[in-house]
Amino acid sequence: MSTAIWISIALLVLGLVVWLIIRIRDWLWWRDTCRGIHLAGAASNEIEQIALTSSNPVEALAKVMQGSDESGYHKAYAAEHLVKIGTKEAAEVLCLALEDNDLFVRGQARRAMRLNDTLTNEFKEIIFDSVALGLKEADSSYATPEGHWPGVGCEDVIELLPKLDPARAAIELTNPSTLRVNHPNLYELIQRLTRMRVALDDSVFDWLAVLRPCVAEGRRDVTGRSAMVYGQLLRAAAFKAHPKTAEWIDDLFQNRELVPVWPALEGAAEAKAMLAGLSMDLREDIRQRVESNGLDGLSPAERHFAAVMDYSFHTELYGLGDYVLNSSMCDQALEGLAAMGENYVRPRLERALELRNLQNGSLDKTATEALVESIDSIPYPQDTSYQSLEMLAHLYAAANADAFQDKL
Repeated sequence: MSTAIWISIALLVLGLVVWLIIRIRDWLWWRDTCRGIHLAGAASNEIEQIALTSSNPVEALAKVMQGSDESGYHKAYAAEHLVKIGTKEAAEVLCLALEDNDLFVRGQARRAMRLNDTLTNEFKEIIFDSVALGLKEADSSYATPEGHWPGVGCEDVIELLPKLDPARAAIELTNPSTLRVNHPNLYELIQRLTRMRVALDDSVFDWLAVLRPCVAEGRRDVTGRSAMVYGQLLRAAAFKAHPKTAEWIDDLFQNRELVPVWPALEGAAEAKAMLAGLSMDLREDIRQRVESNGLDGLSPAERHFAAVMDYSFHTELYGLGDYVLNSSMCDQALEGLAAMGENYVRPRLERALELRNLQNGSLDKTATEALVESIDSIPYPQDTSYQSLEMLAHLYAAANADAFQDKL
C-alpha cells in the first residue's frame, strides 16, 4: 500500500482512539455525577431521620460531626439541621462543621446560615469566630497585586460576617491579613466595608497607584480584576471624601481611551455622583421608589436615570425585542438616553419602537416571536462606539444631583 493510504489509516485509528477517550471520559463523568446525586440523596434522608426521630437531635448530630467515617454530605446536611434548630447547643456543635477539614462542609454550613434570617444573637455570637476562620481560606499564593487569581476565595464569609455582628465584622475585614492588595476577594471586601459605612484607612488608597497601570494593560487575567477593584476603591474614596478622589476620577476620564474594560470607569462615575452628594446605592434606592410610587413621583432627571437603568438591566437579560414589547418605560428610556448624550443603543431603540408602533391590535404568538426576532436583529450604528449605560447614567446623575432625592 502507498504511504498516503497508511497515513489515512493511521489518522482514522487516531480519530477512533480520541473518540473513544472522549466517550470514556464522558461516561466516567456521568457515572460520578449519578453516584454523587445518589450519595447526597441518601445522606439527606439519613440525617433527616436522625434529626426527626432522635430524643436529643443535637447530640445525635454532634456524633455525625465527630464521626471520622462520615461523608461530607452527612456533615453538610447535619450542619443545615443544626442551623434550623438554632439553639445555643446547636451553635456549639455547628462550630465543628465550620472548622471541618472539608471545604465543602464548611461552605455548606455557612450557606445554611446565609439563608436563615431567624438566628438569635446568642447563636450568632457563638459561631462568629468559627465563621471568621474562613477568611483564612483566601489563597494568597496566587492573587498578585495586578490581579492574576486562579485560587480559592472567601466571598461567602465576607457576606456572612456583617450579618452576624457588624462591629466585629468590621474589625475582622479590616485586619491587614485580610484587607491586602493581593486578596483574591479585594473587590468584595471593599464593597462590603463601604456599604457598612466603614471609612477605610488612607493607606488602602495607595493601592490605586499599584493598580492604575493594570487598568489599561489589556490582559484579561489582570485588567478585569484590577478595573473592578479600582472602581470600588474610588467609591470608597468618595464615601470617605478623600481629598484626592476628584483627581483620581479625572485621571480616568481624561485617559478613558486607554481603559479597555468598563468597571473602572463605572466606579469612577458612581464616585463622581457620590461626591455630588448622591447615595452610594442610587440605582437600588430609585428602583425601590419606582416600585413603591411609580415614575410619577420622580423628577424628570430621576425618571431618566431609572428608565435607562431599567433598559440596561432588561435588555441585557432578555434582549431588545422582549424589552420593547413588555416594558412601560420605553419612552422614558429613549428620553433619558438622549439627555445623557448616548448615541449607540438609542438608534436601535428608536427603530424598535417604530416597528412596535406599526402593529395594529394584539399579536398572536407567532407574530410576537417574529416581531421580537425582527427587533433583535436591528443593527447597531457603524460610526459610533458603545459607552457603558451605567457610567453615563451616573455621570448624568452627578451633573443633575440637585434633582435627586437620594442622598448619602
